[in-house]
Amino acid sequence: MKSKIFTLLGLGFVCFVLSACANNKSESKEAKTNNVIEYSNLNSEESQKEISNLLKQSGIKSGSIDNFLQHVNQFNEIAQGQNLLGDFTAKDPANSVYDVNALSENWTAKYPDFIGYNCRITSYSLYKDFIKINTSPEIRDELLFMDLEALDTDNSAVGTAEGMNKFEAFYSSILTEKSPDVNIHIANIEKSLKDRQITFADNDKASMVSVWMYDDIDEPKLFIGHIGVLLNTDKGFYFIEKLSFQEPYQVIRFNNKKEVNDYLMKKYDVDPSDERAKPVIFENGSPMQV
Repeated sequence: MKSKIFTLLGLGFVCFVLSACANNKSESKEAKTNNVIEYSNLNSEESQKEISNLLKQSGIKSGSIDNFLQHVNQFNEIAQGQNLLGDFTAKDPANSVYDVNALSENWTAKYPDFIGYNCRITSYSLYKDFIKINTSPEIRDELLFMDLEALDTDNSAVGTAEGMNKFEAFYSSILTEKSPDVNIHIANIEKSLKDRQITFADNDKASMVSVWMYDDIDEPKLFIGHIGVLLNTDKGFYFIEKLSFQEPYQVIRFNNKKEVNDYLMKKYDVDPSDERAKPVIFENGSPMQV
């Protein structure tokens, strides 16, 4: 079981297919005015200032933004020599390749007792104030052992014991049926969110986009294998992600949500067989509409 998990981590598991969409007219207009996909690793003062301003405009609290940028700079400092991007650059982010071994060695040399941050910790740290959980649901955290190890060392992303409980409840895996039919899994995700009373506050400028993955090694279940925060701006859709513990932060500017969906499916739909379910992409509590 653990060997399977570590394999997934290396692919970006640490850090699902279709959610409430933004106004179609705005997407269409943006696609006409700027149809290039660009991304940055926030490796410059200018790019960090741009994202900081967009996060503020999206209602993210200043303390959460400062914490996020501190983590970005902490990682980028050990990644010098990896040619991380400062300015937003027209490149295919799905084909970005980083020297994970070198990055891991550099991080461990400076922080031998701390694993760092992944996609779930990063996204939660930015978006936690918009997530509501009105019950005390069953915690299924068997796939979160590295997240919890990281938060045990640095809990700045969750803040309090209550925040830690909320983190575990939000990211708990859920049971499903043994089936390649994604419609079954979508229904089970929606039911689980309803049963656990997990809701998202209204915010037309920011949302969480999650990649739900299917696993049936010991029992059929679904879990959030990757997640990021999506900002809806006048300049396009900015997707903020930490690829994995060992890989950098990326902020990708897309023209529309179809591009977001295509990027995530290209990166995480890696099983060529038709015997297992494909990933499912959710935006907040619903399948993402593209």
